[in-house]
Amino acid sequence: MTVTTVRTLWRYPVKSMGGEEVSELEIGRSGVVGDRVFGVFDVGERRLASAKRARQYGKLLECRVRLVGSTESDDSTIEVTFPDGSVECGIEKVSRRTSELLGREVRIVASGDPVAQDFLAMAASSTFADLAPVHVLSTGILGRMAAAYPGGVWDARRFRPNLLLDGADLETDDMLGCDLVSTSAVLHAVMPTPRCVMTTLAQDQLPHDADILRAVAGVDRRVVPVLGEKPCAGVYADVVQGGIVRRGDSVRLDRVTARHGALASVLQTLEQRG
Repeated sequence: MTVTTVRTLWRYPVKSMGGEEVSELEIGRSGVVGDRVFGVFDVGERRLASAKRARQYGKLLECRVRLVGSTESDDSTIEVTFPDGSVECGIEKVSRRTSELLGREVRIVASGDPVAQDFLAMAASSTFADLAPVHVLSTGILGRMAAAYPGGVWDARRFRPNLLLDGADLETDDMLGCDLVSTSAVLHAVMPTPRCVMTTLAQDQLPHDADILRAVAGVDRRVVPVLGEKPCAGVYADVVQGGIVRRGDSVRLDRVTARHGALASVLQTLEQRG
């Protein structure tokens, strides 16, 4: 049994925009409440914008978002600080300013918007997450990457975790297959988190650095269910029990029989299709 602590907590109210560090997170059955509950819809292309398409949408990562309301229907639920330091609050104003930033017509959509239904996460169906309800990273994983490439800026913000756990020796394999048990919430680490070009992009005072992804690939490249061989850092987790997780909370890692939660079910379905 391993016991660690929560160093930092993050949520990202708008997919592909910078997130906000918070003192506590509410974990619901479908993931972190308030996490990726909005997306940027490209009106002309009829698709959800992702900073993975760096030429078109990379500037989204330079925007910082704060959730200031509790419901998606309230027009003042997000406040966005744009790269020039200007701040806009409310869906319509943020949509207009984001369109100017990207040079194309976009609008901010909530996960319940009819145009959003084809873009929701399969294992967190009320959000625009890439795949999983919760993403967990550790300081140990970042430390190993930094040792391989000391010239890089190994800031957790590059990897967009919800939970960053303390532990110089806590690696991906230490978490996989374990329940992560906090005071009231329980997560189950299902699969390694595949990394992509977003880790290399400039964001929130972090420089562009293509060698970041190369270093990740050199340290931990493995076969990811459904996706094949990918650079990996951290784990994707299912929610076993919702609750509140706070900065500084103790987290116990219990190795258990594999659970068949939402993420595991989606992976099984995709593997059967493939």
